[in-house]
Amino acid sequence: RTWIRGEGFASFAAYPMMLEDRLVGCMALFSREPLAETVLQELASVANGIALSIQRKQAEDALDASESRYQSVVSSIKEVVFQITESGQWSFLNPAWTKITGFAIEETLGTMFLEYFSSDTRELVNAQVQKLLAGAVDHGDLEAKLATQLGDFRWVELSLSLTCESADGAMSVS
Repeated sequence: RTWIRGEGFASFAAYPMMLEDRLVGCMALFSREPLAETVLQELASVANGIALSIQRKQAEDALDASESRYQSVVSSIKEVVFQITESGQWSFLNPAWTKITGFAIEETLGTMFLEYFSSDTRELVNAQVQKLLAGAVDHGDLEAKLATQLGDFRWVELSLSLTCESADGAMSVS
């Protein structure tokens, strides 16, 4: 109180910052002049805006933590986890790709998926991908020969499914 009088404040207003029914803070305003009703209404509006910003930041932090956990899990899986676009280009690969094939992820992304399969199994893989994209099946398991950077091939088991990865409805195969 002594500090308030010493500073010459004549008015004080406080407004709670609420998210639904939870208090996340309090906004206070000291003034050397009496506060008009419009100022109090604006204080409420600003406090609500700050509360929404706090909520957005908390949601962003939670999403970042979730993505970090997801990335940690996917990176530690010893099987290749991948996605290809509707047009057949690699759009996601986990580190197991490099361990199994020797190809660098960065150099593989954006290249054509089918180019990494032997000519004698490529059509089988393509047929399964096309069935998924056409909606004829929702899942496909098959074996195929996958190229390695050394120029040989490894037999792999593929487990394919269709995913919708964006708000515009773009499809991919995982």
